[in-house]
Amino acid sequence: MLNLNQLMMRTICLMIVILTSSIVYGQGNKKIEVEEMVFTEVHETATPKMTLKEYYKHLATFISYPEKAKKKGIEGKVYVEFVIDKKGKVTNAKVVKGIGGGCDKIALNAVINAGDWTPGLVSNKPVKQKLILPITFSID
Repeated sequence: MLNLNQLMMRTICLMIVILTSSIVYGQGNKKIEVEEMVFTEVHETATPKMTLKEYYKHLATFISYPEKAKKKGIEGKVYVEFVIDKKGKVTNAKVVKGIGGGCDKIALNAVINAGDWTPGLVSNKPVKQKLILPITFSID
């Protein structure tokens, strides 16, 4: 029969083994999580493959003011959030603040179709980076 001290020692040893296993297992999972992590701050930010001026000009070719929005006098900024993946592709695009009248859909499609990017870098390695792009709709 085990006395109380021996029983406590065995329990403590068992807990150490369980905790150590969890930590090692957890570290393996953390490595995977870091590889899949989406950054908002990076050492070098993602940029369009073309110059910013060319990108905005190209982006504008995908944008037409929806008639519904014009008739209702809808103006403002649509904020499109998206992730540039490690290969420079636009992924997970969504409108995070819209103005309606069809403008949200137009802005979202424009960002999705406007072209590839150079991915953001952390420690000189490409990473996924989340960006938000405001697109302004203004009736002239």
